Amino acid sequence: MRIKERLSSLVARFCTEMGRFAAAREGAMGILGAFSIVVLIAMSALALEASLLFVKKGDMQRVADLANLAAASTSGAIVNGSPSAQAVATAQQVAVINGYPSNILTTSVTNSQTQGQLLTTTVVDPVSLTLGQMFTKSGSVNVSALSSAAVASGVTSGDCLRTLAGALNIFSSASVSGSGCTVASASYLYYCSNAASTVSAIQVAYSQLLEQYSICYNAKLTPGLNSFTFNKASTDPLVSDTRVAAMKKRLQGMSSWPYGATFKTPLKPSSAFGGSSLSYTNTTATVSGTKFSSLTAQNATVTFTGTGVADTSCANPVTITGGVTLSGNTTIVLGSGCYSIQGVLGISNGAVVNILPAAGANVTLALQQYIYNGTGSVTFGNMLFSTVAAINNGNGGNITFGNGPFYIGGGIYNTSGSMTFGNGPFYFNTGGLNNASTGTITFGNGPFYFYYSSFLNSNGTVTLGNGDFEFYNTTISTFNSSTTTFGKGNMDLYTTPIYIAGAQFTLGGSGDAVNGASSMFFYWSGLQIASGKFTANGTSMGFWYGSFTLSSSSTATITAPTSATPAYGYQNVFAYLNGANFSIYQGSAADSFSGLVYNPGNDVSLFGQQTSTIPQGGCFAITSATISIYNGSNAALRACGTGTVNTQAVMAN
Repeated sequence: MRIKERLSSLVARFCTEMGRFAAAREGAMGILGAFSIVVLIAMSALALEASLLFVKKGDMQRVADLANLAAASTSGAIVNGSPSAQAVATAQQVAVINGYPSNILTTSVTNSQTQGQLLTTTVVDPVSLTLGQMFTKSGSVNVSALSSAAVASGVTSGDCLRTLAGALNIFSSASVSGSGCTVASASYLYYCSNAASTVSAIQVAYSQLLEQYSICYNAKLTPGLNSFTFNKASTDPLVSDTRVAAMKKRLQGMSSWPYGATFKTPLKPSSAFGGSSLSYTNTTATVSGTKFSSLTAQNATVTFTGTGVADTSCANPVTITGGVTLSGNTTIVLGSGCYSIQGVLGISNGAVVNILPAAGANVTLALQQYIYNGTGSVTFGNMLFSTVAAINNGNGGNITFGNGPFYIGGGIYNTSGSMTFGNGPFYFNTGGLNNASTGTITFGNGPFYFYYSSFLNSNGTVTLGNGDFEFYNTTISTFNSSTTTFGKGNMDLYTTPIYIAGAQFTLGGSGDAVNGASSMFFYWSGLQIASGKFTANGTSMGFWYGSFTLSSSSTATITAPTSATPAYGYQNVFAYLNGANFSIYQGSAADSFSGLVYNPGNDVSLFGQQTSTIPQGGCFAITSATISIYNGSNAALRACGTGTVNTQAVMAN
């Protein structure tokens, strides 16, 4: 509005002055002509400046398109809904090459209803104005441009479904779809579905005369029967694949537990008897000596001088032969050495207790009985922590541990309280982890070792930091409204089945769909996802005589890493199975899968009302002895290839 008013004022003033000059008797036309020339020059300059802005706009659009296409062409340009660091750096480099600073460019992920996630680059550059300054307050105007691109797999054709020993069955309202996909059967394709399926090529080992009896008359299948390739033997394209060979070797190597010599068990120093009884109330005390019969402290600060040297094997401990009871606001300070408590360590209700190493001290705490905390709050500092019996946080209290290592014999029991552990490593020996109610247990980084143990999360939250994670003869179960998260790392499960029936289970922490976040390998055990949301981005799974079963009606997101050299997992391999079946049977679930399912000796089945999609830059394909897809299952397919899979950018509509 202000611009219009200013222009009106200028025009009115110009007309008034021109009228005055025209009325003058001497030189009126000359003066009028001079002013007209000035106005014409100004208007020409303004038009030229506007033209330069249009040229600038075009150049900015060129840079935005070049930068965005280059970014979208990088491997794994979109990771977990955000642009990868490589994509952002590539876009910035293109801007610099074209004479622009990198800070004028922003790369993000946007969503399209028709094309899904798009990589979008926006370029904004302020341009100083000359005559145009009269129309702005700042004297400059921002010239911007935007470019979007979809990211698609570089493998545009190849196997999407292939059987190696028997039939490929698609029926009962099921459907598959995949541009560039080849569907191949070692015998016949049975297609009897009223849902439409579209692929690029179909190969069968049967002749056309025999195959025609396996295609229902009302089949909505593209290509149709007359376009099949007949009498085509099905060969295994992965029989010499290096990824499969590496996964098979890893599974075969799990025939024995390799950590026997390095696994740490709870410390059990020799029993001692006698010594004086220690009792402190509302005081500060320093204690020397190596043998005491018991300790009671209330609202006190008690410092033990210890032996003065580190003792990680507890060869020469300071021993309390009976129990320890702490109440009120109490602090226990420990000098260097090992402290063996042969009785129960009890924390009174409502107590606030700190058990800390002295400054610079190296402390080992070896408990021969259990810890019990009711409603108290207990903090342990950094120390080697060993317990033969359980850590019991049984009535809503809080226990916090610093960094370990941790040798846990009797296990961890928590109800509605909170337990927090620093970094490990963590060794669970026969005792397990039981989050029995709505409480929270949080661990720092591992590694984690569970030996003849159990892992149960009933209704609360359990979070483990980065691993690795090693389980031997252990059971892992989640139930009800529980939330369980494992950080990044390899997970090896030696005769350790996993049963998931909680609200949410996440593997690999925040995930990394490009470089990998985890792997999950089962030896004579399997994975059953019965209910709840399951998320594993950047994960590969291996099964040696163990099955994969997904029956939850909640969303499952399982993607294999796409990098040729991932930190975890194997490029574009979702699962490799030996000696067992792979089954997905769900209700009306919406899943996201990426990677190859390879089960050369057994069956792969997809059935139920689930719909699976493929994330940007991913693929989904199945090679198996037999394949059955039925009962309303709807699977999106894209060839994974047998080697390195690159990505290509496609300009968005």
